[in-house]
Amino acid sequence: MISKFFVLYLYFLFIDVLAITIQRPPSFRMGNVQASNSLKLHSLPPKTSGSESYEELLTSYEDALTKLWDGEDLGVQEEDSFSVAMQRISNLNFANISYTENNLKHIQILGGFDSGTNLVAKLLSINLHPQTFMESCPNLFSGLGTGPVHRRTADGHCFIWKHTPPWNVEQSLKQYFPDMKDLLLVAVVRSPLAHISGILKAPYDFKPCYHGVIDHHLQSNNCTIGAGRHAVTRHPPVTRVDMGSLMQAYNAYIDGYHQLKSQGANVLIIEYENIVMDTENTIRRVVEALGGHIDHVNQVYGPAKTHGQSIGHEAAVLKISKSLYMTMPPFNDTEVAKNTCKAIDTKFLSKHSFVADGVRSDYWRDCARV
Repeated sequence: MISKFFVLYLYFLFIDVLAITIQRPPSFRMGNVQASNSLKLHSLPPKTSGSESYEELLTSYEDALTKLWDGEDLGVQEEDSFSVAMQRISNLNFANISYTENNLKHIQILGGFDSGTNLVAKLLSINLHPQTFMESCPNLFSGLGTGPVHRRTADGHCFIWKHTPPWNVEQSLKQYFPDMKDLLLVAVVRSPLAHISGILKAPYDFKPCYHGVIDHHLQSNNCTIGAGRHAVTRHPPVTRVDMGSLMQAYNAYIDGYHQLKSQGANVLIIEYENIVMDTENTIRRVVEALGGHIDHVNQVYGPAKTHGQSIGHEAAVLKISKSLYMTMPPFNDTEVAKNTCKAIDTKFLSKHSFVADGVRSDYWRDCARV
């Protein structure tokens, strides 16, 4: 006997395929593009007969949304929940988009773990249209039929692993772009204590390298990327790299992106904080750097809350504005925060700023307060 859950699964799979089929205008990549309206994720449709998984879907979507806005990547199941919810909960329509050329440039998103790369990819996908985004960022790194992972998710692994160390980026991309032309590198950075706090919460490959706090110092060493299960199952495979301590890893990413830019690479460095606090202008900057223009920017808010807890964008804004990560271990210990700040390279921190509560601050804000 076929279970009702299997029947529901087939039904929603059919709806998802149908939605993808009808959403793309037939001339979407030809010259100027006209699409319509905006993305709305403010409320759920009324519960209907047979929608037993309604509450579960809402919960999974809220969890995924909160992780995205908190700068984390999504796992396989979370990606699936988010994709289904985007089509069932939201009204997926798109802005008026025009291109200065026939096609947008290709894009490679870059960033350390928990820097907000997945959020950038999702925002670009809902603003450019998923199919257009996939043409600029084809997610070759996840296989697409050649490697062991066959997924077409908008997670930012466009041509190479998005967490690739900056000094390996150009060499890794040579097979696709020998002269590095017609490619935009979008590197996502985050303020140091917020970023390290995020890594401690969701460490990914860095999980084995953190050993707690001793004498008010973070204990971390041999933080190796390319060692996690997501990296070793990718196609092409990822080379393991020892990034040193968590602080050294932070320095290596932000310094490396600036070095790439100084060497002439087409790099746009954007701040996670500005993605959250000033989403519209930040996404416009990226789209314009790709060679396009959009008349308005779609935002990914959450569905109407049925509880008092902050989720998604609202929670991320609050965390940045109030530096809430400074009230939680290990940085609620002022001495730990001070000692961590001493290990951060300050060379480029003043080049990155954001506005919170009407005040512009650079990336040394939290360290200046301890």
